[in-house]
Amino acid sequence: MSAALSQAEHEGADLVGTYHRIGEIGPPYEVVATAGPGMVQICLLESGDTAEYPVSEVREDPSA
Repeated sequence: MSAALSQAEHEGADLVGTYHRIGEIGPPYEVVATAGPGMVQICLLESGDTAEYPVSEVREDPSA
C-alpha cells in the first residue's frame, strides 16, 4: 500500500471525537470514526443514526 493511500484512508482521524452541526442550523453530530479515503463516520446526536460523511464537509461545518 502506498503512503499516499494510507494517509488518505486516515484522513479525518483528527476529527474523531469532535462535535459539529450540519450547516448553520442542521442537526448536531459527533465524528465517531474514519471510514475510508476522505470519509468519516458520524452519529447524529438527536436520532442516533450513523452515516458516512465527507471530511471536507466536516471541516466546513460549525462546531456544535
